[in-house]
Amino acid sequence: MHLDLEEEGGVTSVSLSNAAKLIAAYGKPIQVVLEDEPQDGHIVTAYWPGERSFKFTGFSWGYGGTGPHGLERFFEMAGIVCGMKTIMSWPEKGFKETL
Repeated sequence: MHLDLEEEGGVTSVSLSNAAKLIAAYGKPIQVVLEDEPQDGHIVTAYWPGERSFKFTGFSWGYGGTGPHGLERFFEMAGIVCGMKTIMSWPEKGFKETL
């Protein structure tokens, strides 16, 4: 199945568009990993059955901007309960969390 996903380049709206396409095609992810990678910055990797995964670059955490609000919206789409208060409380650097 070809999903026509866009190159994100750290843009939250593109990450949300890609997330919508992936969830429509494969359902809600079975696991989501948030990680601050030294070279790539904030990366959110979603995993689906059948060894499918996707790395989103337009989501972030640790403050109240567009990236964290996009992450909150992605969580809602994925069925993960986690509000902005929690997202804003996570440290921007050195953070890793599995949901």
